[in-house]
Amino acid sequence: MDVSDEAEFVSIVTPSGYTAKRLDGISQFYKINDKNTSTFNFELMPLKGNGEFVLFAVGDPQPKTDAQFNMFETKVMQDFKNTINEYAKNNIPVITLYLGDVVWDNMTLFNKHKLAMKQMDVPFYAVIGNHDHQKDQVGDKNCRAAFSKCFGPTYYGFNLGNNYFIVLDNIIYDTNKKYVVDVDQQQLNWLKGYVPFIPKDANVYVAMHGPVKRAWVKEDKMADGHKQILEILSGYKLSFLTGHTHVNSNLDVCPG
Repeated sequence: MDVSDEAEFVSIVTPSGYTAKRLDGISQFYKINDKNTSTFNFELMPLKGNGEFVLFAVGDPQPKTDAQFNMFETKVMQDFKNTINEYAKNNIPVITLYLGDVVWDNMTLFNKHKLAMKQMDVPFYAVIGNHDHQKDQVGDKNCRAAFSKCFGPTYYGFNLGNNYFIVLDNIIYDTNKKYVVDVDQQQLNWLKGYVPFIPKDANVYVAMHGPVKRAWVKEDKMADGHKQILEILSGYKLSFLTGHTHVNSNLDVCPG
């Protein structure tokens, strides 16, 4: 592969019927860009089951202390495990997708999440949230470095049957909790290049941290990057999976 020297990672869109091999709980659909090689090998495994699946979309776990994480692990994750086992009895695989704010400004807890997900033994993907950025750094790339070191790229895709999941980073972070909820042009260009490979009859799910539409804000204006996503994916059956609000809700972004 001819890879840009500026690329942090090389990744694949995991094809339907397969899952990437996991390392310490994290699906290895990506590799760090080694500028000394042009060959990248990915190991895939068949996804068990007959095509059915269950997606755990987890919004804002957000532990800040070891005690808070321990509560999350012993109570919430134990419920995950019990539910996974119930589906396993019927040969239905479970895929877990964190929708951002994996932690609350405490990057040392990232590895605890990895070890906990290793015990679940299911495919695992993560979205970056505002609290997953290092507030003591400057610039979006530097602020997301700890997250990327643990979970890989902040935008990518994976397929489950005729369901195409697109993960994007819509937290453009500056420093010290200064950020805007939008999608940068680099990701939009990648999305434009990827869309021709998505069948028109596919179900498309875009997973990000910040919501596309804030129903609680009067006369809320949609961010430019979010508008472009709607344009790029026009004609597809499109849904958004987001966190950030700490409230469960279903909204029509574009009615009709």
